[in-house]
Amino acid sequence: MNLIEVMERYPDQESCIDYLERIRWRGKPVCPHCGCVEVVRKKEDGVGRVGRFHCSACKASFKVTHGTVFHGTKIPLQK
Repeated sequence: MNLIEVMERYPDQESCIDYLERIRWRGKPVCPHCGCVEVVRKKEDGVGRVGRFHCSACKASFKVTHGTVFHGTKIPLQK
């Protein structure tokens, strides 16, 4: 897959995060800190924040990119 194909397949941050969540967790997020499956999507103004979760057990906050090559990247998004 070349860069053009990647941009066509994942045109925005949300579509890329959705894909990562599907392949990493298969629909059931798991806390990378403690392994708990009791996690919820963090809320911001009553709406779930894209890619951000909160663990009910250890109270950690994390993204799907935690522990991956994408962890900590700050790539500017184009609108």
